[in-house]
Amino acid sequence: MNIAMRAAGNVAVLDVTGEVDLYHSPTLLAKLTELIKQQQKTILLNFQGVTYIDSSGLATLIGAYQQLRPQGGQLQLANVSKNVQSVFSVARLDKVFTIHPNEQDALRALGAA
Repeated sequence: MNIAMRAAGNVAVLDVTGEVDLYHSPTLLAKLTELIKQQQKTILLNFQGVTYIDSSGLATLIGAYQQLRPQGGQLQLANVSKNVQSVFSVARLDKVFTIHPNEQDALRALGAA
């Protein structure tokens, strides 16, 4: 898994590629926790290059979401493939996370575009 970070206005965009699984989730959690500690309130995960996510990856996202909510923060996703989207749907996390079809729509919804 690779993670590239960039800013789009007040939004931290993380371009994630590869598999978000038991082996790689700690890296993503560390990056998200670092951003949250830096008082970053709006995070967009661009999952265009994510090919697989497992329960540990979902737990990582839930943990970051729970850290952000009390601060009034947001964690949203964009460009989620059908395979990865189905994991969110089965776990009913598509009701928890806002998932945008593309980055442009996400940034517009977050007030950065």
